[in-house]
Amino acid sequence: MNGNFLALYLNGKIAGYDTNASLSIAKETRSANHKGSGKWDTKEASNRSWSASGEGFVAANGENFDALFNFIDSDELIPTMLCEQIEEEDAEGNITMKPKPNGKMWKGEAILKQLDLTAGLNDNATYSISLDGSGKLAKGTVPES
Repeated sequence: MNGNFLALYLNGKIAGYDTNASLSIAKETRSANHKGSGKWDTKEASNRSWSASGEGFVAANGENFDALFNFIDSDELIPTMLCEQIEEEDAEGNITMKPKPNGKMWKGEAILKQLDLTAGLNDNATYSISLDGSGKLAKGTVPES
């Protein structure tokens, strides 16, 4: 998979001017030691969890940062999807990205737990976000339009 064609979508929209996206999936373990374990720990699988993060440029008018701020200002779960995407060119030659039909997709609901804004001297303003998944992360393919 080409990282250029994976993107993080929040509430059905791409995070905006994104430059990096990541997905982390974890499984906890619990001790299952018993008299026959000897000196070795015995483990069993327990709860699973997932999180996502991303970085990108802040739009010149700041609209993508404002949208992210609205998510963090709310306590609602956000439909979250990391998926393959494709380029689409309109009649004027403008290229936009959209989810790739039948492309790989991971989706669930998450809470935006951190939003950072970085504005360096003589540099583009950037944002970074961290999300904690709530409930199951589903693996599948992007439906055809």
